[in-house]
This record gives sequence, structure tokens and C-alpha cells, in this order.
Amino acid sequence: MSEKIPEGWKKVKLGEVLNFGNGKVRPKTMGNIPIYGGNGILGYCDKYNYEGETIIIGRVGAYCGSVYFEDRPIWISDNALAAKSKAGNNAKFIYYFLKNLDLNQFALGSSHPLITQTLLNSIEVEICMDIKEQKAIAGVLSSLDNKIDLLHRQNKTLEQMAEILFRQWFIEPCKNGLPEGWKEKTFIDFIEKTLGGDWGKEKIENDYTPHSAPLPPFIP
Repeated sequence: MSEKIPEGWKKVKLGEVLNFGNGKVRPKTMGNIPIYGGNGILGYCDKYNYEGETIIIGRVGAYCGSVYFEDRPIWISDNALAAKSKAGNNAKFIYYFLKNLDLNQFALGSSHPLITQTLLNSIEVEICMDIKEQKAIAGVLSSLDNKIDLLHRQNKTLEQMAEILFRQWFIEPCKNGLPEGWKEKTFIDFIEKTLGGDWGKEKIENDYTPHSAPLPPFIP
């Protein structure tokens, strides 16, 4: 016995909720309009072939079935397909739905996988058809996406700050001499005992040849 479809959900073919379109060869003129291929943004040009809420689907090769979303003028190359929601369906909801669906599993061929408009139109799915519920689901997922993106950008900023501090503390002083607050010490000056006990200290004192290195000032 098949599972009952939740209220507000319906079994349909993707062609009932989306209109699909082909991409075209990317323009050679430069600009600030993103060019999408199967693996996201390939570059920028001064023309567009789609605008408004658009779902981009990787059409061929290793990134076949990958899904992206844009709400601005874009150029979709011939390595991708475009999808536009129809019948009032929420485009952002369908974007998340397609990402979860994993379109790559439907691709034709193994050595050179391919997704076509005909294939996409024929895929049967169980999907929410309640527009208000679609909007609510998309709103929650978009909010989570925004928070994840913010955390990624914060991490990137922290990584850049850490790299700058590392260079200022450990690399630049070695090139330019000792800055104010630094002193030249040997590591033996900072060793009282080793994990092996007092015999370890004795071994270090007998066998260790001191090598000096600049150390930064103490920072509380």
C-alpha cells in the first residue's frame, strides 16, 4: 500500500510547475552580468538571456543536474538549462525542492551524463501545491541560507585577519629585524621540565645546542 500524500501536496510532472528553456553560447563581450554554466558562474558579460526569478540547471557532464537560483538578469550558457515557475508556484520553493530531488539521478548516459528538457518535463514528483505553504517553506530555507552565507563570510574575514597577524608577528620581524617589544631568546630559556621528568631537563642541558629566535611581546 502506497503512503498517503500529505494534504496540499500532489503528484505531478515537473512540466506542470515549470517551463524549461535552453541556454546559449556565452557572449565574448565583457560586462557585469553573470554567465551561468553547469557549475555556477563562469564569468561576466554585457548581455542577458533570462531575467527575474530563474532556476539554473546543469545540463551536461560532471555537474549535470546541479541547481542554482538567481533573481536578476543573467546569461545561461549552453551547458545549462533555465527553469521558470508557472501557475503561480513559488520559484524559490521549487529551487529548494529540485536541490533536494537530486536531478543527477535522472541523467541519461553514464560516461557523459545529460539532462534534457524532455526528460525534465516527464519527471513525476510529489510536491506541495499550496502556494502559501510553498512561500512559508521557502522563507525558512532562505533565512537559513542567508545565515550560512554570513557565517562563511565571517570565517573568511577571520582567516584573513589571522593571516595578517601571523605575518606581522612571525614573518615580517624576521625580515626587518626585531620590532619594539620583541626580544631574542633561545627555546631552552622557556623549558623547566619535560614530560619525562628531571632527567629530560638534564638531557636537554647536555645535548641541546641553543638556537635563538625572535619572540613577540606578551599579549594579555
